Amino acid sequence: MISLIFCGDLRYCPYLKRYTERLELLSAEYEVLFWNRAGLLLDLPKNYHCFERPSAENLGKIDKAFDFIRFGRWAKNHISKSKPKGIIFLSTLTAVLLYTVTKHCPYLFDIRDYSYENISLFRRIEEKIIKRSFFTCISSKGFQAFLPKHDYVIAHNFNRNERPPEENVRKSKDVYDIVWNGTVRFFDFQKKYLDLFKNDARFRLVYHGAGTDLEQFKTYCEKNNIQNVLFTGAYDNGDKSKLLKDADVLNNCYGGRGGDELRFAISN
Repeated sequence: MISLIFCGDLRYCPYLKRYTERLELLSAEYEVLFWNRAGLLLDLPKNYHCFERPSAENLGKIDKAFDFIRFGRWAKNHISKSKPKGIIFLSTLTAVLLYTVTKHCPYLFDIRDYSYENISLFRRIEEKIIKRSFFTCISSKGFQAFLPKHDYVIAHNFNRNERPPEENVRKSKDVYDIVWNGTVRFFDFQKKYLDLFKNDARFRLVYHGAGTDLEQFKTYCEKNNIQNVLFTGAYDNGDKSKLLKDADVLNNCYGGRGGDELRFAISN
């Protein structure tokens, strides 16, 4: 039995497939442990187990920290019962939350983003996890700028099962769609786009996805009577090609932010 663990909703972990595909090719028994943080109605195989505790992404830091600790306890309890022969940690925070588990079971460590490496204690724990892992993979060589020296395996976010959008053959079109696809956030920067294109009949701003700032976006548009904006909400990754089919411009702008949070970001 191999346990794959992710401390969040699976919609934020599309690279899970890279592992489950290979385990299935090997006819290896595995389970997926994750946190149904958004409280979604899910229809998943029996080997998928979730921590059922909804937790808003805009919670205060203390409440959010306690919820993550609760997830860690739940995952440890499950592991103590299933007794996996190996573990795959699917994010930095997942591995750090389950640091004590890494001392007793062989594991792989997957790093997808800059997280809390600016905190010295967090960085020291992460370094120990990296050194003890069977291997640690990163999605970009650029991550080596904030990680300790190590022989990392490169594993990009590319998902072979995702179909590319159908060819967008422009017909006579009066409105150009500027499309955001993913977690809706970075409001302070995106607000500049909302103001710039406000009610310009030539353009429509489309935001596919949910996220921490979604309600802030909606409220701002309502207060400022911005009518050429469309919010479609959360989506299934399998529908991504359909959502992007009519996009004229991909809005992939995060904007400036202090620190290293976005310096190493790579778009899926």
